[in-house]
Amino acid sequence: MRIYEIALLLIMLVIYRSVYGETDIVYWRRLEDNPVVVKVLQLALDKTVASHGPYRVRASEPMEQERAVVELAKGQSLDLANFAPSRSREQRLLPVRVPVTQGLLGHRVCLIKKGRQARFDQVISLQGWQDKRLTIGQEKNWPDTEVLEANRIRVVKAPKYPAMFAMLDLERFDCFARSISEVDAELRGRKNIELEKNLLLIYRLPTFFFVNRQRADLAARLEQGLNFAYRDGSIPALISDRYRDAFRAMDIAKRTVIYLENPLLSEETQQALNGFRYWLDVKHF
Repeated sequence: MRIYEIALLLIMLVIYRSVYGETDIVYWRRLEDNPVVVKVLQLALDKTVASHGPYRVRASEPMEQERAVVELAKGQSLDLANFAPSRSREQRLLPVRVPVTQGLLGHRVCLIKKGRQARFDQVISLQGWQDKRLTIGQEKNWPDTEVLEANRIRVVKAPKYPAMFAMLDLERFDCFARSISEVDAELRGRKNIELEKNLLLIYRLPTFFFVNRQRADLAARLEQGLNFAYRDGSIPALISDRYRDAFRAMDIAKRTVIYLENPLLSEETQQALNGFRYWLDVKHF
């Protein structure tokens, strides 16, 4: 870049800072459970500094998912969260209908009780799963609980996420289906639990950034920034770099895929997703 172009850019940034000031954005602290989501957020904001001005982000106080929805709807202590869409959330909040991490949340492998692999070895289809009456453990408020039940999969529900591991150890259910981006960290230190070796469940379950319904300005900025970051390859490169080794270690590309339908997405979300061209391709790994 030439010297005068750099100088012009710096002048523009000073002008934007003086006109707009810094936009202070408080995000739901649980985003930090997946650092890639925080980096995607920063990418989207960085790519829109020229059009929307500088920003500062900080995490909220700790809170559970349902409280985050309530706080975001009030628009006082929280500006932004990231979770899977549901009709209820889309009515109460303003969704940015661009998948944050290429649909990673809808790519699931099973955590199972150690020594129970044989329960899954002959399963090669959804019908086979149903015939063996295999059960999946879920927190009762997670949107994909309804997705699994819509596909006639037996679900055992628990009130809180931490209880799921103890329930799996006690064999209250057969599979704790976890996103391929989550499972590596969840296996650490849990000696009685292992990764099922053969199967990959895939259903369309993106996560979106959600903002208060009065923050159309922030929603527009995030949508613009996310689209920029997909088109220039920033988000796919980030996800590939972060998860490549873990995905290869679990043989993601060689697993038998069981596709599930998600009939619960709103019409607006379905239309938005039909135009999305950057879904994760597990064969890439």
